[in-house]
Amino acid sequence: MSTLGLNGSRRGAFTTMFSTQRGASAAKLAVLACFVGLSACGDSSGPDPVDPPRATTLTVSPSSLSLETGEAGTVTSTLKDQYGNNFTSSIGWFSSDTTVAKVVNGSVTAVGPGSASINAVAGSLTATATVSVTIPPIPEVPAFPGAEGYGAWALNDCNRDSIQVLKVTTLSPTGPGSFRDVLDNIHPELLTFVTFKVGGRINGDFRIQASCLYIAGQTAPVGIQLVSTSETPLIIREGPESHDIV
Repeated sequence: MSTLGLNGSRRGAFTTMFSTQRGASAAKLAVLACFVGLSACGDSSGPDPVDPPRATTLTVSPSSLSLETGEAGTVTSTLKDQYGNNFTSSIGWFSSDTTVAKVVNGSVTAVGPGSASINAVAGSLTATATVSVTIPPIPEVPAFPGAEGYGAWALNDCNRDSIQVLKVTTLSPTGPGSFRDVLDNIHPELLTFVTFKVGGRINGDFRIQASCLYIAGQTAPVGIQLVSTSETPLIIREGPESHDIV
């Protein structure tokens, strides 16, 4: 009898232990389900979607330029997204006054005295730099070293209150700083002095359609030559519009 009772007790204890272990296993499976599928444990919203990069800020540097007529400068633009990273997009450029300064892809050319805004645009974003243009001192040189007579001191009939000085900075016949570029930027109402920062030969045919013009070839470091592919490298338009050209 005692054996049967003992065996019965053991059977009951075994049954209770098995039930307890089975319940613990079920609890472990439930916890594992929470790790595998978070949506089963309450939060079904998931992570926030990523905001695609977009241009949010546009700046230019420097914010201001001071140039003399005929000089060139550069304004650079920086476009960033909402995360502060560089953003690639096309940039448009324009000047508020092209009689003062012109701009092409951030390259600024001083044309005449005054102040102008250089603007960079990317979509709805705009950034602005200010350029101030002044007139440099007039070169105190005659038409050529040792020049005498009326021709040596021409330009007396020109208005000396408004003066433009343009500089040739390259021997290339075309492009920024070239002799042709300088002729194209002569202001029709200003006394214009053309000086040379380079010396040597400039190939090409050139036509002058302006007045009150002083081409100071003697300012070139080693002299300057205009070499033409035709008989006349420098053509001056005839008529009363062209006068006082040295």
